[in-house]
Amino acid sequence: RIEESARSSPLTPLKLVGLVCVFLALCLDVGAVMSPAWVTAEDHYYLSLWESCWKPASTENWQCSSTLGTDWQVATLALLLGGGALVLMSFLVALVSVCIGTRRRFYAPVAFMLFAAGQCTYGIKIWTACDATSYYEWNMLIYTGKPEGGAPEKNQGTRVVLDLTQGLSGHVM
Repeated sequence: RIEESARSSPLTPLKLVGLVCVFLALCLDVGAVMSPAWVTAEDHYYLSLWESCWKPASTENWQCSSTLGTDWQVATLALLLGGGALVLMSFLVALVSVCIGTRRRFYAPVAFMLFAAGQCTYGIKIWTACDATSYYEWNMLIYTGKPEGGAPEKNQGTRVVLDLTQGLSGHVM
């Protein structure tokens, strides 16, 4: 039996691409948590994970309130931070497995952690739909998957784009 490290080099282009993708996911997650504003509306409103601020037309002062006032908002924060922790752990496990050359043993755990982190983003989508007070979000759809036993939808991408842009005729997008 030949050792895995003797058969292949520790770093191949495919392994490098995988590490770069996991690292980019980690960077995007950190950026989402640290971003001062996810949604902005012409210097009158902005919304982040942590606070919602608006500027009444009659004053120059911004008024802010916490976006963590309800249980579902706190749960969304927990999902985002939990997803970020999973991405960080999967990056570290993948990096260590590439460095020591035992990648096959860690495929399943890394894949599971990345899948679980991806599922955490559903909380962000639902949070956006529930907190759509800025009207920045337009015709938001929450995709919950195809019906049980249902056939895959043909031209789903085209239908979704047409549904989401319905009513925007004449507006610059």
